Amino acid sequence: MPGVILVGANPGLLLRQAGRPTAFASVWQVDWSVAGPGHALIVCRDGRTLAYGTDERLCRWLLERFTRHFPESAETGGAEEYVEAAVEIRIDLGAGMRASAADVVVELARPLDLRIFRADRIDLAGIAHELSNVFVPCAEGSITVDGLRLPGAPSLSDDDGRPGSSGFLAVAEVWSELD
Repeated sequence: MPGVILVGANPGLLLRQAGRPTAFASVWQVDWSVAGPGHALIVCRDGRTLAYGTDERLCRWLLERFTRHFPESAETGGAEEYVEAAVEIRIDLGAGMRASAADVVVELARPLDLRIFRADRIDLAGIAHELSNVFVPCAEGSITVDGLRLPGAPSLSDDDGRPGSSGFLAVAEVWSELD
């Protein structure tokens, strides 16, 4: 049945070094979804995808329905594994974000802009979706694993005269299934 399937936030960070992707983090603060509420932190690097959270069903649903189909995940991820761990997320639209789980910390800083984003049709694995959110590109971002900062930084861009970045906050996010 078409309709809203997720409401929450989904900040993301794709790190690049010398133009090549090195790692991707997808942070999920799910206020409501058809798979339940909760937090997840999904990290793709070195041909692996680790999904951290306390609700395995929600983590796997987020992976299967969304993250594995994002182009950033395809560039950096691979074999998927669930890791049971509490996920803490702090989002501040004026300052950035900090998310952590087990030995992973994802940080975004120096917001560049704040705007409404809407995509009327996004195809994920043959399922059409509609997406809307408040989008905040950030100038700085890092992923730290076991105390070591992964190589790379967000890629900055100019989107029709507005700043863009591969590190961003996405809040007030609503995913709807079409068809």
